[in-house]
Amino acid sequence: MEIIPKKHTLLFLAALLVVLLGIMAYVIRQQNLARRFLQPSEFDKELSQIQEQSESDDVDAIEEDIGETDLEDADKELQDIERELNQTY
Repeated sequence: MEIIPKKHTLLFLAALLVVLLGIMAYVIRQQNLARRFLQPSEFDKELSQIQEQSESDDVDAIEEDIGETDLEDADKELQDIERELNQTY
């Protein structure tokens, strides 16, 4: 005499598998998002480098700060965002 039919047991195991896979996917996604937002991007590194200045108000120190400031790729990320927004799907 069987209390729970075999069909219901298989259905329960399949549902449990789907729930466990969903939880696993959620946890992996949260870890990837956390990693992406916690690690400084190259843009953040460049921005912090631009913001560094010497404490001196001497003209030579100011000229040296200006000379060390690399603004060539300052808007690279904005260009990438604009390109993504203008893509047609």
